[in-house]
Amino acid sequence: MVQLYSCTSKSFNKSFRLDLFYFIVTIEMRRLKIDQDEYDDYYDEAYDDYYDEEDYYDADTSYSKPKPSKPKKKPSKAVQEPSVVSKEDAFQLSLKVLKVADVVGDMDKAAIKEILLKYDGNIELATNNILESMDISAMKMDVVVNKPPTFLTTGPPIRKSPAPPPGIKDFVLTENIDETYWDHLKPSINLVVVGHVDAGKSTLMGHLLYNLNYVSQKTMHKYEKESREMGKASFAYAWIMDEEEEERERGVTVDVGIKYFETEHRRICLLDAPGHRDFIPNMITGATQGDVAILVVPGNEGEFESSFQENGQTKEHAVLVRYCGIRKLVIAVNKMDSCDWSQQRFVYVKDILSSFLTQHGYVSEDLLFIPLSGMSGENLCTKSQLTDWYQGPTLVDAIDSLPPTNRPVNKPLRMVVADVYKSMVLGPITVSGKLESGYLKEKQQVLLAPLGIKCRVKGIQRHVGNEVSCVTIARAGETVDVGLTGVEDNMVNTSTIICDVKYSIPVIQHFTAEIVTLDGLQVPLLNGTKVTLHIQSVQVPATISRLLSVDDGGKTKKQPRFVRKNQTATVEVQTEFPICIEKFQDFRPLSRILLRQNGITVAAGRRI
Repeated sequence: MVQLYSCTSKSFNKSFRLDLFYFIVTIEMRRLKIDQDEYDDYYDEAYDDYYDEEDYYDADTSYSKPKPSKPKKKPSKAVQEPSVVSKEDAFQLSLKVLKVADVVGDMDKAAIKEILLKYDGNIELATNNILESMDISAMKMDVVVNKPPTFLTTGPPIRKSPAPPPGIKDFVLTENIDETYWDHLKPSINLVVVGHVDAGKSTLMGHLLYNLNYVSQKTMHKYEKESREMGKASFAYAWIMDEEEEERERGVTVDVGIKYFETEHRRICLLDAPGHRDFIPNMITGATQGDVAILVVPGNEGEFESSFQENGQTKEHAVLVRYCGIRKLVIAVNKMDSCDWSQQRFVYVKDILSSFLTQHGYVSEDLLFIPLSGMSGENLCTKSQLTDWYQGPTLVDAIDSLPPTNRPVNKPLRMVVADVYKSMVLGPITVSGKLESGYLKEKQQVLLAPLGIKCRVKGIQRHVGNEVSCVTIARAGETVDVGLTGVEDNMVNTSTIICDVKYSIPVIQHFTAEIVTLDGLQVPLLNGTKVTLHIQSVQVPATISRLLSVDDGGKTKKQPRFVRKNQTATVEVQTEFPICIEKFQDFRPLSRILLRQNGITVAAGRRI
């Protein structure tokens, strides 16, 4: 067409050329329209042929091709034989199937269609027949015929969210418990021993148990012989606490060792925590179970300084037990025989530690310093003749005078699982741990958080010294062994908390916390900082999702960009997995958290 126009442009004037151009364009457009019409006619015929299939309208679907419907017949109340449905009524029948399905719930639509045909399309008669056949005649209801059809989902109806479980504040102890059941027992105390690696913690406590006759002379002779054969003769007393083969070969405590003994006025659950920096998570587990602590420090020259410097664990352990809720601290200045029981050396160590501890939340009245020797046994159970300048108590006397911690028995049951093992008496699923609150009874139904699994208490065992007795009830503050039934062994671990069935502990992943940053923080905390969160015996990856406020020199700054060390801040924490945690105002022992990065504790805090 363009070539024809260019040829004619040389022979004719401008007006004629334009008329010719419009004529050619018109003819071309008509030709294109004819081709398009033929194309549409072809596919219209194919489209109509596809939808003329009989089985399309017979299929059970709400998206049918509409056809003009015939006038409706008045429904008859009498039951009629099923009739053949024409294509014109298929769409209306599909709508009726949906209306009936809305009422009767989850039922095969083909069966609904058969019943509708049986009742000549009468929705009300068909619905009532289905409800009667399901034996729920009480659920009969009037069907609204004009209700619009629902095309959205064929799943179960949406249910309302259940009401939140009652909180710990709503708990009221309605059962009468006979408190005289415990009158013949001494008050129970959980005593955790912490300190720098090689400070002599295990040797000190092992020698104490031997002096109190909780280890036989035969067993002690065996340990002395075996340790001497391994070239570790000085570790004989430590083997009383370190029972694992790995711990004896390496000469360091790896996991928390547990022993039970009694003094004149106290029942003691002894927790020997590891001192090596690689096992700080295990040390935190032991510290969270303790009521009071013994901080063991070496008193000899050079060793004390190295344990108290930046890489030493004396500072970190003392701070960690304080933020785990422990206030009373007994400082055992060990290895005093290596410095000839020098009073000057003892005063030097005492002054340095007193200054540090009072700066980190301890009160001087709650600190007790005792010079002793774990190897020779001086000042453990009897007064040493080498320390005439020391007029204080021995280690046993100091332990015997420790005040018991008041545990809330009027709160719902909370028991933190510290160990899971098999027992010949209590069964294949036996747990041990401390009751933080409430009572635990034999055959009681309990809830395992965070999984939310219910089970039953098979039996309870209490440790009194070397004796183990079966009991029917235990209360807050006691460390007991509990056998469980109705649960698999893979459902219980050291992150489990045994709760009251009705008043369970909150299980969350996001919460607001008030934290204090420590000296170990090298890089300021920012929004999105990754940390490892420790609570009780649980370690979980977490993120500081938002910085809400920071206390900067007595002034509160909202929405800070960062938080430096030795500052108090309010932050939002997001954990990777759900954890069990209470609010500080509701229940303090289960609200405390520790935040660590790259093996260093950077912050401590509590949920608010």
